[in-house]
Amino acid sequence: MGRSGDGEIIAEMVRTAERIADALVYKAAPYISETHHEFPHEILNTLRRIQHEDLRLAPEIYRVGPDARVDRGTAAEHPESSAGARGPDPTAIDDPYHARRESLFFDEDPERRAAARAEWRDELRGLVARGHHEQADREFGRTLGLPEYNFHGIPKDDRPQEQFDADGLVSKVAGRFGGREDVYPPEPSKLKYLTWAKEALNLGPDDVLVDVGSGTGKAIDFFGMFTDAKKVYGMEIEPDFAAFANQHAAGLGLNHVRTLNKDVLEESLPEDVTAVYFYEPFGSTKENDAVGTFANKLAEIGEQRPLKVAVKSANLAERLQAGGVFSLQDEKPFTFFIHGQPKTLSWKLFTSGQAAG
Repeated sequence: MGRSGDGEIIAEMVRTAERIADALVYKAAPYISETHHEFPHEILNTLRRIQHEDLRLAPEIYRVGPDARVDRGTAAEHPESSAGARGPDPTAIDDPYHARRESLFFDEDPERRAAARAEWRDELRGLVARGHHEQADREFGRTLGLPEYNFHGIPKDDRPQEQFDADGLVSKVAGRFGGREDVYPPEPSKLKYLTWAKEALNLGPDDVLVDVGSGTGKAIDFFGMFTDAKKVYGMEIEPDFAAFANQHAAGLGLNHVRTLNKDVLEESLPEDVTAVYFYEPFGSTKENDAVGTFANKLAEIGEQRPLKVAVKSANLAERLQAGGVFSLQDEKPFTFFIHGQPKTLSWKLFTSGQAAG
């Protein structure tokens, strides 16, 4: 059997193991919660880390043998594309997500590429609709080669400086790490939020989206793939994350997706912005009303032209609603967990002018 066939077998083995883990954890949830007072998501996160290590080692296990190739050439000639430094190598045949990534980004036929993206989008949307949120996020991240994040549900003050499973991604600005108490450590958006925001924002070919606090680029990659937006910008204050996001988007051929390493409180938004995605990357402190500053910045734009804002921040939502420039168009509540305890948050869509149309 060819090596690509063996890669597909490895991928199916991993997916099967993950489906078994999902079933075990979720079906056992009532008993685990009642007996041990521990919400099963915490157990599931541990399983995820174990499964990720298995996935990382699978190609190496396969390569050990008489026909093992010591040097592919890629790492030696192009060290910047090394999987160890920046996640999975898009050219690696042993990467079990290689085939799908090829069809989504590198198929020379644009119609086939568009069809592959539409099919995958529907698959992800189906997982989200059925409540398989973690599976959807896992499939999205691994297919795109994004670094995994294992600190959802952990309070921001309890997160470490290195929160991703990739070298060189270190918080240097946020909170206690860099002295900016108004800046929160990164937390990638979940697909259940992104799929709602995609429908709510309804981005067309004339739209320019800005994701404020875009981290390693998960949200901007999503909007770049699955919407018709003309441009998708990220604004990210952490230099390591911004550099990674730009390199990653370029490697996938998402040429209309770009991350700006800027402080949105100090710098202007791109002048052609028509839509904003805000997953609460910062908050106000006694010394700095960061949310108020940003709300005023959005109001200045909204007074001049139509602007759509999808926001997960009760503070910013209150400022926008009270400011008189924006009107609430849509709202969606979601349940999330902190240390195993269920909490509720609401995403809201605001528009100014005629943006709702």
